[in-house]
Amino acid sequence: MNLFEGESWSGGIGLGGSFGRYAKQGTSLSGLGNIDWTVEAILFAKYRARFYSINSEIYSDILQNGHRGYYLKTSIGTAFPLFNMTTFIRPSLSITFADKKYLNSFFGVNPKQSLSSGYLEYFLNQGIKGASANLLMIYRLNDKVSLNGTFNYKILMGAVASSPIIENKDQFSGGFSLAYLY
Repeated sequence: MNLFEGESWSGGIGLGGSFGRYAKQGTSLSGLGNIDWTVEAILFAKYRARFYSINSEIYSDILQNGHRGYYLKTSIGTAFPLFNMTTFIRPSLSITFADKKYLNSFFGVNPKQSLSSGYLEYFLNQGIKGASANLLMIYRLNDKVSLNGTFNYKILMGAVASSPIIENKDQFSGGFSLAYLY
């Protein structure tokens, strides 16, 4: 929900969710236990200039039954047409900062987990979780329908990347979607 919207600035609040983590998702998670799903409160702000925009969102576990922490994601991006205003490219760069509760939930190894998993104990302080680069392409079929494709590269950084449970600090993802505008 937008609480304010000006010519350059906008911001508001929202609700989101974290699906948590399940030990059966990978062999490196064996013995670490699950992290329950939770509802997250989101506070966001956006600044729009002529050739770029900057977005920041703070996510916090309001149920305190999942990661129990918070994280901040800040992105800078731009958009420009490629062919006759029917194809748009939206590149963006992001960085995510998290508190120690969030980071230790997903990347730490406490004494109990150490005994059941065989990993050495590993504790993190607040800091940078990682950075990402995203490329979104939008092809407008007409005024109502568009075909979208996205490619995302994420890299885990610092103490997160050094966690004993991390198998690969580089992550790639992509997808396609068909959108209809009402």
